[in-house]
Amino acid sequence: MRDRQPAGTYARKVLEQWLIDLSWSSSRLEGNRYTLLDTKHLFEDGNKRTSRLAANVPLMIYNCAPLSLLDVEQSDYASAMMGVYELGDPSMAIDLFEWTYRRSIMKYRVVLESMGVPSPLRLRYRQMLTDAIGLIVRERKTMSTAMKELGVTENIAPGFEALLDDQLAKLEMFNYARYNLTRNVTEAWIEAGRPR
Repeated sequence: MRDRQPAGTYARKVLEQWLIDLSWSSSRLEGNRYTLLDTKHLFEDGNKRTSRLAANVPLMIYNCAPLSLLDVEQSDYASAMMGVYELGDPSMAIDLFEWTYRRSIMKYRVVLESMGVPSPLRLRYRQMLTDAIGLIVRERKTMSTAMKELGVTENIAPGFEALLDDQLAKLEMFNYARYNLTRNVTEAWIEAGRPR
């Protein structure tokens, strides 16, 4: 029994390392200049970066805007935290986080709009598209042969052939990984004149 660990110990160790890695990355993205030594105390007494990161996990899982504190004045943040830690009064922190989150939502909306709306056809046919492009680029099959091999017809997948042709025309060295292709294979296919 001495060698056995309490239930959840392994999961906690894995989760701790994952949060340490995410916290470290988050800090670097926010422009902080911490060292990895600063992450040693994450789970003994907690830390604000880890808390902010952990708060974003459920938001992102449910496709909500992440909380960003980049534009918050350091003095405002410090005052809000002092209210919580010194006075036991979370009201100022609640107001700050609410204001910050509303602003984060507006910024996130702008980012999403700049990215454009994903094509419903691309989403619906994602796997078929990946398979067909793989056959065409990797194995140099024609579009019609690849579609026959996959059992795809216009009746089964309306609009697929036009989408496939469009995606083959847009296939470049910066987006080949989307279709599980290698750089060399994609480069050779493009240099061969994009046969399809």
